[in-house]
Order: sequence, then C-alpha cells, then structure tokens
Amino acid sequence: MKVLNLFTRLAGNIKTTDSQSGYRAYSRRAIEEIIITNPDMGAGSEILTQIEENNLNVVEIPINVRYDVGGTLAKNSWRHGFGVLG
Repeated sequence: MKVLNLFTRLAGNIKTTDSQSGYRAYSRRAIEEIIITNPDMGAGSEILTQIEENNLNVVEIPINVRYDVGGTLAKNSWRHGFGVLG
C-alpha cells in the first residue's frame, strides 16, 4: 500500500492516506470530467491522477479500514500492486 500511495502521489501530485480505498464520493463535475480507461484495480489511482489535471479538489475524511483480514483480498497483494503500477 505504501508503494502504491507513493506512486499515486507522484503521478497525480495529490497526497492521500489511502489511494486504493474505494470508499469515495464525487461531485457532478468530477463525474463529468474524469474519464476512466483502466478496467481493473488501477482505476482508483487513475482517478486521483486526473484530479489535478481537471482542477478538482480532494477532501479526505478518515475511515477505519483493514487490509489484513484473511480471505478478503480478491487478488494477490503483489500482483495487485504491480497491476496498478502498470
């Protein structure tokens, strides 16, 4: 997660605590401006990289999430990480 957060931050120039959290809300403008081309798990990072390009704002609200719960990952974490970076 730390590596994905770092690369997402570098690519989009946006600092988030968890770039891979799917728990998000979007304004109407964001929905109209952001174009998702990644059909896989990299879509979250793709969205964050487009935020600055489209002059949009990010507000982060803390939530509790656990990525260490057994049997909850849909993909191998290494495969997921490299897939997102790709």
